[in-house]
Amino acid sequence: MTVRGQGLEVAAKSSAEFRLHRLEVSNWGPFEGVSILELDAATGVVTGDPGTGQSALAEAIVELLAPAERDITGIAEGRSVVLGVFRTSGGTQTVSLAQVFQRTAPQVELARLYVCAEQDLSVAAHFDAPAGGLGALGESLRRLGAQVEPAPRKYAAWFRRRFGIRDAYALHSLRAMASMRAAGDVDGTVRRHVLDGFDPAPRLGELLAAFGELERANHALQNLRQGEAMLSSILTRCEAHDRQSRAVADVRACREGLPAHFARHRLALLDRRLACMRSIREQLSAQITRLESRLEERRGQGDALRTAVATNGGERLERLSAEIRRLVGARDARRAKAERYADLLRRIGEAAPADEAAFHVQRDKLKLMRDE
Repeated sequence: MTVRGQGLEVAAKSSAEFRLHRLEVSNWGPFEGVSILELDAATGVVTGDPGTGQSALAEAIVELLAPAERDITGIAEGRSVVLGVFRTSGGTQTVSLAQVFQRTAPQVELARLYVCAEQDLSVAAHFDAPAGGLGALGESLRRLGAQVEPAPRKYAAWFRRRFGIRDAYALHSLRAMASMRAAGDVDGTVRRHVLDGFDPAPRLGELLAAFGELERANHALQNLRQGEAMLSSILTRCEAHDRQSRAVADVRACREGLPAHFARHRLALLDRRLACMRSIREQLSAQITRLESRLEERRGQGDALRTAVATNGGERLERLSAEIRRLVGARDARRAKAERYADLLRRIGEAAPADEAAFHVQRDKLKLMRDE
């Protein structure tokens, strides 16, 4: 593949997550106007004659991923734009990163805009605004949904989150490696020029001490968990004991309150009975009063009758009354004997006689039974 307008060659290779699909530069290094490097997520090697812009393209990519806060030399007056469009291997996500530089005079400080958006941007369509300055350009980009920052800190944090880069030191290492002209052994070069030198012995000692503390803390945690399990069991039993104790106390309180409870019921029943007895007493008192009145009346009538009887043959009636009382007494005595006799007959399995003849026959029979 080639860079349109510059004749640089690119060797394509395999694709990966969030690969660079397109790099656009405008007025950057030796590139005048808009130049586009099409990669389509391939791994590329930029080749060409000296002075044709290989290092400028590398610096553009490094500037996109590891922006420098220092002033960048070599940028001419006017506006320069560096734009990179990144996509995932499946093409489901697109991220555009861009930096805009503007210098109004050779001795004037370089003004910058850092742009990041989750859409496909291009220099010709979105950054080629001839008038209005960086402020107007930033407003137009914000209306498109892009995030525009005047400083690189929020810009770098934004695309690191999208790309899944946790440590900013990796981007610092990228800039340090890109600034080298020859690397040789990459591992040795990284150790010498990128990574800070340090003595591993103190660090290993700290790690071993931390591991020992962690192991002791783990043992202590296990002991605490065992103790917590035991205490939980004890706490459960204590709660059950408290519930049962409260239930027993409630039952005892109810039992102790039973005498007073039943005494109240008994008192209520006695009060009701007393009221009933008072009502009965009042009724009986009224009845006694009526009966006493009638008794006095009947006594007066009896006295009058006795006087009349004594006057009109009362002696004969008195004798007849006495005879009647005697005969009634004899009748009652004989009836009692007859009932006693019938009861004795039932005990021996005999029936009572129907008449006098049967009585004599039965009496003789009983005498014979007695003699036997």
